[in-house]
Amino acid sequence: MKAWKRWLILAAIALALLTTFTAPSGGPETVGSTYGRTPAGYGAWYAFMESRGVDIDRWRRPESELYEADPATEGPTAPMTLLQVHSTLWPYLDSYVFEEPTSGDDGRPLVQWLQRGNTLVVLGVETPISGAPFRTSLETEEGLVSLAGRRRYALTQADKLLLGDRFGAVVWERSIGKGRVIVSTNPHLAANAYQDAPANFDFLARLVGTDRPVLVDEYLHGYKDEETLSREVGGSWVAYLGQTPLLPVALQSALVLLVFLWAANRRFGPAIAAKPPHEDNTQAYIQALAQVLHKAGCSEFVMNLIQREEQRRLQVALGLGPAPLDPRTLEQAWVQKTGRSAQELRDLLPGRSPRRLREQDLLIWLDKWQTLRQTLKTLGDRSPAPR
Repeated sequence: MKAWKRWLILAAIALALLTTFTAPSGGPETVGSTYGRTPAGYGAWYAFMESRGVDIDRWRRPESELYEADPATEGPTAPMTLLQVHSTLWPYLDSYVFEEPTSGDDGRPLVQWLQRGNTLVVLGVETPISGAPFRTSLETEEGLVSLAGRRRYALTQADKLLLGDRFGAVVWERSIGKGRVIVSTNPHLAANAYQDAPANFDFLARLVGTDRPVLVDEYLHGYKDEETLSREVGGSWVAYLGQTPLLPVALQSALVLLVFLWAANRRFGPAIAAKPPHEDNTQAYIQALAQVLHKAGCSEFVMNLIQREEQRRLQVALGLGPAPLDPRTLEQAWVQKTGRSAQELRDLLPGRSPRRLREQDLLIWLDKWQTLRQTLKTLGDRSPAPR
């Protein structure tokens, strides 16, 4: 497998694993958002409110900016409603908003905002699971409201029931000065999944009020306006990375490292056995015979074999045929054909060279034959082609 294909497969596997283990799981960031088009989103209800001419808008700033705004200068003066879906605000409301102030001057911005006549609607608080059936339909002024969930709430004396059954309250409210806090245990009260249940949409519209401005908190779902985003991120990628959760980054880095470590020690696909090297019997026989002759010191036998074969090649190259000729005739043909000295050939032919040579001299003798063949090859390349 080519290297680039292997790394391409590794990158695809790493991307698939990262997508599986680190991709968003569709939690509170998407459930209940008016930008969502999934069954758990509230995009259809938002469009429904706009079609009825309700003054509704999305709030994409921290909720504290709404509560702490000075109504005399920058804050809205008319009563309004803030809707939060799938919020984790309930413990905060229960311990911070609903408790009695310790002094006459209540310094809690949210409480002050409510006391001025505003309304906070919170959908999806976590309360104990009751014995109620998972799917129920409860009667309201708008008709049967469809619900899915078993969570119920036990009312206190300060609470007013808005929707519930014998197992407890599903929607209730509590007055805070001139304002109200409306709480629901069900986060999907008017989700996209209930577009075929018009009573659900009408019931939530009555809760938030159609005669006042309505803000839907999208900040808790991760949506921010340009000013807030610029202020929180700081306009630089360094500040953005500083706010990135370290756990997903660490998990991704560890996962990529494990994939590359695994790939460095294993190949893809089944193991392929190494093929044994191809054996050339002729070459193996020659090498074995050469080792035997070398150990026996039979250089004359080797010389006789090489001389006969080299003389045959020489005669063929000079146009004399393969039949053995005497050395003198061969020398004359060499001089006539090549114009070179007969001495170059004299020491190489049979009867003109020693019968036994040392190893170093034998190598020199073989080198002379190689030079002679190269000379013949050069002369053959220079000869004109036949016409």
